Amino acid sequence: MKKISVLALLLAVVLLLAGCSAGDDAVIVDVNGQVLTKGELNADIDSQIAYNQQLNSFYQSYYGVNPGLPTDRTQVANALINSFITAAVSQQKAKEMGMDQFTEEENAQIQQAAQEQYDSVISQAAATYFPDLEGEEATKAAVELAKENGATLEIYQQGAANSMMLAKLEAECIKDIEIDAADVDAALTTKAEEQKAQFDETPSLFGDYVNQQFGTVYYAPEGYRMVKHVLVMFTEEDTTILNQKRDALTQAAANVGRATNAGTDTTEAQAAMDAAQAELDAARQAAMANIQPKVDEVYALATAEGADFDALVAQYNEDTGMPQDGYAVCDGYASFVDVFTVAAMGLENVGDVSEPTYSDYGCHIILYSADVPAGASQDEATRQALHDEMLAEAQDKVFNSMLEQWVSEADVKTYPERLK
Repeated sequence: MKKISVLALLLAVVLLLAGCSAGDDAVIVDVNGQVLTKGELNADIDSQIAYNQQLNSFYQSYYGVNPGLPTDRTQVANALINSFITAAVSQQKAKEMGMDQFTEEENAQIQQAAQEQYDSVISQAAATYFPDLEGEEATKAAVELAKENGATLEIYQQGAANSMMLAKLEAECIKDIEIDAADVDAALTTKAEEQKAQFDETPSLFGDYVNQQFGTVYYAPEGYRMVKHVLVMFTEEDTTILNQKRDALTQAAANVGRATNAGTDTTEAQAAMDAAQAELDAARQAAMANIQPKVDEVYALATAEGADFDALVAQYNEDTGMPQDGYAVCDGYASFVDVFTVAAMGLENVGDVSEPTYSDYGCHIILYSADVPAGASQDEATRQALHDEMLAEAQDKVFNSMLEQWVSEADVKTYPERLK
């Protein structure tokens, strides 16, 4: 599967810029004299279908969801024809406006981008197709493979130049677009009202938004605070033992339940469950003892005068999923283990640090870092992010409208029937 993706990467720029010499030279698309032939399009269709099949398979295997990228030849052909028309018109318009004239700085950026892309392709090809070769030998073989497929540094330089040219074209077309402050304020109000309806009905959803980083938050319900923690995890060996002991306890409890439901004597099953619980408790005590020196060190540093908790997080925290601003919690928040939520909400003042708190993951040392003001967000960063989002949408709308206008004015001839 990986080989398909690398080969697709090798071919992508080539098919767009240089075409494919093999196959029929019948013209399928003519845009003001810039043509796409049957041979070029067929090669591009084959590459796109292979790539879409690979992505569909990847997402199905890893996420259980097929994104449904098209693999029907006619559908893919139509999409590629439309893409060629738009690209050709854009390139022609950019050249007409002088966007293909580059400064020394722009030329340097083009060369750097092309070299980085080319080096990345060669590195991937070497690792994928020549795993038994090393160093210069593997690189040389990858370069030859790329060359055989038409992927040369010059092609990537041409691709980078085209990208620069089109970026300059878009920048010129959207340079005067602005977003009125009143429109941003109105959008902020609307989004806050929408989230208020959601979060007031289901307050835990706010915590999920923040902690899982589902999206921008425009409103906060009552009762939330922000906390940060340093998690000192149990050792890998102890974690394995604890999981085994928990599984054994679960099985023993199930046996007690079955005996109870069957109306039989539960004495033996209950004794087995008690023994399983005792073994789990002993394993937990051993696991806690194994990390206690590190816990003591972190706790002493966290409670020292002038402690820099963020520095401790950077150095000691083993919870790689904690957002930079920490976690949002409230009373009863159920997305975290209870001991964590209870300890976090038990802190009285901003800046307080909890005593070491143990969960199934290890030991948590928690800082009450900030309160979350209830109501619509007054954060300037949130406002700026919304402004930038609205500006980008407006710019896209204007530029796409101009593209549509240019395409409608272009002399475009298509001959899809020649693909049959």
